[in-house]
Amino acid sequence: MSAAIARNAPCPCGSGKRFKDCHGAVDLPPEQPVDLEEIVRQAQVAFVSGQLAAAKALIGHALVAPR
Repeated sequence: MSAAIARNAPCPCGSGKRFKDCHGAVDLPPEQPVDLEEIVRQAQVAFVSGQLAAAKALIGHALVAPR
């Protein structure tokens, strides 16, 4: 399974931006998502970009987020 995304490839979040301009910044803390859909989207981007610990933390956050 390949989890790495080329930094010049389109971002998997669907923004239309290059990955490096959207979610590919190195060593930046993740922003706090404001709703469940945003948490899941950020978890997907983290997973696809190989940031498995961040993806797991975001999914954990989604499971306890108020609905």
